[in-house]
Formats: sequence, structure tokens, C-alpha cells
Amino acid sequence: HITCPVLMLVGESEGAEIRNQAQEIFRRLKSDKTLKIISDNRGGGAHCVTNNLPLMNETVFHWLQEKRF
Repeated sequence: HITCPVLMLVGESEGAEIRNQAQEIFRRLKSDKTLKIISDNRGGGAHCVTNNLPLMNETVFHWLQEKRF
């Protein structure tokens, strides 16, 4: 029943099960959606990219700007 745009951030090192769950949720969403899997070599491999807050903020704010929020 989600109707708003959704941004999902997944760190590459979160593990296969977490990535699979994120991809399954993404597949089921019917709203405008974006899934970003951030690689370790960009410094954002941890859960929701929390090991690199500047990268996380950049990704989120860029997405918000694209969506015109």
C-alpha cells in the first residue's frame, strides 16, 4: 500500500540475505522506487551506508533533488 517514492540503500557487505530481502521488497513495491547497492570500494559497504555518512547524505540528497522534494 506504499504510494510515495522510495529510496532503498544497501551496502555491498551487508550479506547475501540482506541484499536478497532488499531486492524482493524492491520488486514488490508498486510505487516510484530506487534501489542503490553501494560498493565497498566507494566506502559504503555497511548497513544502509552508515559507515560513510557523507556518501549516504550525498546519495539521499541527490535522490531527493531528482524527485523534487
